[in-house]
Amino acid sequence: MTVASSSTPTVSTIHHNTYPVMGMTCAACALSLETYLGGLTGVEKVVVSYPNLSVFVGFDSETITEVRLAEAAKEIGYELLLGDSAKGIEAGGGGAGAGPPTPKKKKNKTHPTHPPPTTTTQRGKKKK
Repeated sequence: MTVASSSTPTVSTIHHNTYPVMGMTCAACALSLETYLGGLTGVEKVVVSYPNLSVFVGFDSETITEVRLAEAAKEIGYELLLGDSAKGIEAGGGGAGAGPPTPKKKKNKTHPTHPPPTTTTQRGKKKK
């Protein structure tokens, strides 16, 4: 006796990609970005690497797009590089085994998670 299966195979819509990130200046930045992206509907997994200036994202492409991920990163002060934008990254020395490319660091006048430093005089009063 043969039993026919009525279920059809499902196509996975979960994508796993790593993107370069601009604007991170510390480990707290990585944590902020990881927490923010991880809270988005359709995002299954987020791992941000401050030393590599990159983010690994597992997401359901039927629920959220790469463009929306980049928009969300921008909302909190970071730039997630997609497609052709990622090609503008300097290769950190090039050659076989040279490692992943390193994004060019931008100078941030205002840090998304830290207030600007204040200067003080020797007596502890703020300078004007």
